[in-house]
Amino acid sequence: MRGHGGDEVPHYLEQVPDFSWCMGTEGKDGYRCLPSANIYTIIFGLACIVAGLLVSAILSFMESKRNKKEDVGSSTEDGAKGASMDENLKTASDEFERQSYARAS
Repeated sequence: MRGHGGDEVPHYLEQVPDFSWCMGTEGKDGYRCLPSANIYTIIFGLACIVAGLLVSAILSFMESKRNKKEDVGSSTEDGAKGASMDENLKTASDEFERQSYARAS
């Protein structure tokens, strides 16, 4: 293939033939075509959506497995749930205040 001025154009710069996706009957009203650039954009957008949904599903699955492990690890010997973090902090705070008051007296 020859370029401007008769120079040889490398094969990787040659124009790839475009395609169109047409709907309707040619020559009638309502005949419309989508050029290849629009089709590539639509395919890219759909691929991004599918990839996002796939990553979301994988992360949800991993989170649910992690929560199940935490639930099993936090139960006490009789099967009841252990004290929550807020209850532990409140208990520690009350104990600290009692000891501070006892030292001050």
